[in-house]
Amino acid sequence: MVLLPASVYLRPPQSRATTISRYNVDPMISQELIDMLVCPLCKKPVTLIEKGNGLKCGECHRIYPIQDDIPIMLADAATIETV
Repeated sequence: MVLLPASVYLRPPQSRATTISRYNVDPMISQELIDMLVCPLCKKPVTLIEKGNGLKCGECHRIYPIQDDIPIMLADAATIETV
């Protein structure tokens, strides 16, 4: 059995940045895509929330999750932000 240094195990994979979303790196969703997306219920534009893990509708306050850099624009998947 060969033991490798701890730095080999702790280093994130050397792949493209969009696959590192599991390692708390901001998602790589283009601004062009965000500009095209609207809330499926009220048809108002959505914006990226500060944490980068969801898209928020300013009208109905629903937050649509982003999973593996893919926005899930389904009403059933959304949570409603309490204001």
